[in-house]
Amino acid sequence: MEPIIGVTGGDLRQRYLAQLWIENGRNPVYGAQLCIQGGHTTEVQECSLEELLEMAQIIAAPVPFSRDGVTVTGTTMGIMDFAGSLKSGQVVFGGLIPEQAAKYLRRRDIRFVDYMKLEQVALQNAVATAEGAIAEAICLWPENLAGCPCLVLGYGRCGRILAMRLKQFGAEVSVYARRKEVRVQVKTEGLKALSQEQLGEALKKHPVLFNTIPAGVFTEALVQCLPKEHLLLELASGQGCITRELVQQYGVNKVHCPGLPGKYAPKSSAHILFDVMLEILENELTVKASNS
Repeated sequence: MEPIIGVTGGDLRQRYLAQLWIENGRNPVYGAQLCIQGGHTTEVQECSLEELLEMAQIIAAPVPFSRDGVTVTGTTMGIMDFAGSLKSGQVVFGGLIPEQAAKYLRRRDIRFVDYMKLEQVALQNAVATAEGAIAEAICLWPENLAGCPCLVLGYGRCGRILAMRLKQFGAEVSVYARRKEVRVQVKTEGLKALSQEQLGEALKKHPVLFNTIPAGVFTEALVQCLPKEHLLLELASGQGCITRELVQQYGVNKVHCPGLPGKYAPKSSAHILFDVMLEILENELTVKASNS
C-alpha cells in the first residue's frame, strides 16, 4: 500500500504540488491550510493540519518552512508544535527548515529533507527568483529596465542568473562581489565587477539595486550614499543587506521580495519540488526492494 501524502501551508505552489501528486496516481492526497489564491481547484481532500499530521506518512511542508520564525508558512501552527506532532516513520519535505526544528527531528529520528540544501532545487529555484525579481522591478520602477543602470549585489546562483537576465533585457548591469576571484568571473562573463571600495560611488549611479547576499553589506556610510529615490529589491532571506534601523533612519526605498517563485511561477516551482520528492521516494523503494 502506497503511503498517504499530505501537503500543507505555503503559497500557491503547494496547491499545484498536491495536484501533481494526484495526477501521478496518488489518491487521496490530503491538504491543510492550502493557499486558495487564483481559484485553482483540485481534488485534494481538505482537512485540518492536525488531521493531516496524524494521517500522512509523507508530508510536504512549505518553502520557506517559516517566514516569521514562529509559525509554519501559510498556517497558524507554531514551528515546534508542528515538529512535535510528527511521529517516527513519517518523512517531511520542506525548504529552509529552521535549525531548532531540524535538531528536534534528528533527536526523534524523524526523517526530513530540506529542498534548499539540494543543488538541483537551489539552482532551479534561482531561475524563478531571478525572473520574479525582474517582474517586481518592472512593476515598481517607473522607467524601462533597458538602458537602466542596475546593480546586483552578490554573484551566487541567484545573483549570476539575475545579472544575465538583466543584461538580456538591455540593462547596464554591474555586480558587487566581495571576493577577487568572483569579480574576475564577473568580468569574463561580460559584466562590470565592483569591489567594496567602489560600492559607495556605485550606489549613487545605479537607481535599481537587487540584493542576493543574506548578510549585512551596507554600513551607515554606504547607506548615506544611497539616494532615497533609488529602489532596493531585497531578495535574500532574513534582514538582508541592511538593518531595519538604517532603513527607517535614512528612508531607504527597500522592498522585501519573499517567495518570488511561488508568486510568479507557482506551477513551475511545484514541478521542481514534485520531481525531487518523487526521485527520493522512488529511490528508497528501489533500495528496499533490493534488500528484501
